[in-house]
Amino acid sequence: MDLVSPSMPPPSILFASLLLISHLTARGQARPVTLTHTATDSDLRRSCTFKLNGNQYDLCPLVGSRRVVEVPSVDADEDNRGEGSSLSASRRLYEVALGGLGLSDDRSVMIANSEATVCDDDTWVCMLDMTYARTETAIGVSETQTRGKLFRELRPIPIARKARGEKVTFGLDIDEDDESPAPRVYPLRLFIGGRGIHDRPQAKIDLLCHESDEVAFLGEERGVHSFVWATPHGCPMRPRRAGRWKVAMIDEEGDDKTEPPPDEDDGDGDLLPSNNRRSRRWIAAIIVISVLSVACGSILYSSERARHFTAEHVASAAHALTPLLSMAAIKLRPVAHLVSSVTTKSISRLATPFRVGDSQLVQWAEEDMALDDSEDTMVNGGGAYDPYELDRWRGDGLDEYIPLTISPKYGRGRRARSYGATPDVETFAERGLASGGVGRFFHK
Repeated sequence: MDLVSPSMPPPSILFASLLLISHLTARGQARPVTLTHTATDSDLRRSCTFKLNGNQYDLCPLVGSRRVVEVPSVDADEDNRGEGSSLSASRRLYEVALGGLGLSDDRSVMIANSEATVCDDDTWVCMLDMTYARTETAIGVSETQTRGKLFRELRPIPIARKARGEKVTFGLDIDEDDESPAPRVYPLRLFIGGRGIHDRPQAKIDLLCHESDEVAFLGEERGVHSFVWATPHGCPMRPRRAGRWKVAMIDEEGDDKTEPPPDEDDGDGDLLPSNNRRSRRWIAAIIVISVLSVACGSILYSSERARHFTAEHVASAAHALTPLLSMAAIKLRPVAHLVSSVTTKSISRLATPFRVGDSQLVQWAEEDMALDDSEDTMVNGGGAYDPYELDRWRGDGLDEYIPLTISPKYGRGRRARSYGATPDVETFAERGLASGGVGRFFHK
């Protein structure tokens, strides 16, 4: 097995580190003021959303997630003392878990099924030092053989841990002297460890607002291990009009304040208001008739004289009009039969012609325009349509007759013996409709 070689961090981590360095440089030039927020609950799962400097932060998706960071630190040395030589290398890794390793579903990936190689559940940042060693031994006098054996030693060191009952404090730097319309956004800083810098090893995590999701190790100074966590959840959330929150992402190329113009509404979808004047008139008439009926009924019911007068005269009038109405019905019955046989439409349709409002016409027109790409199927006389002919019409192909009226007996021209049957009719040319003449005005 070969020795472990140092691995370079991904380009996204390098980019996040450069971005954080630019923020730290700007922070040194300005005079920021630090705002702090202390979680009300020791369990970060119940206090992962908070408000700081007028912005909402949501770190709940990061609680319980574990990130492994590898530090490119390899030390190798050789010791040749005649009988053998040794070559060693070291590898350092960090496990970062907000809320503690106990909230993470997956344990350490370094050594499986080993309780002594991982930190406890209350550890937020755990440092793992791994040492590899290979020993070479010379055997024999004239011939040299090498035997190699690989050793691995893992030492877990808790860097930052939170005891039971302790609370977590978040810090945010703001620049009060910055009067620009887009103030500088500093990363949200999380400091974990002892109450003093020299008490025990500590960790500082800067939650950087970035599209990627990477953790990078920045360095160690006076026992404080600094990390930068580039994540979209480190972005402040600004209120929307509807009361929700949206993430304010940092633009890598620059702040662009130009917004696309709103889509102009041409007004094609606005329908004309329907004319409800006729319906309102009917409603008013019904209400007036109902009120008058109730008033007359109450008057007749309250007065005994009025009830007696009404009962006497209405009964006599009904007895007098009954013979007249019966004679009128007998006399008008032949006239009604004559009118119904002559006219093709009912009296009710003649009294109320068909008419729709402007809004309905506009709606039909829009629906018709939406069906431009659809194919029309000719139902009545579809066989007479030939797309290969010059005028696309063949009179001899009239193979089906479907009456377009409510009843076959009211159809014009020859009647079909059954609905949908093929009639025994001539073509248009044989009937004289195509050549002109008197046949145009009379059915054959």
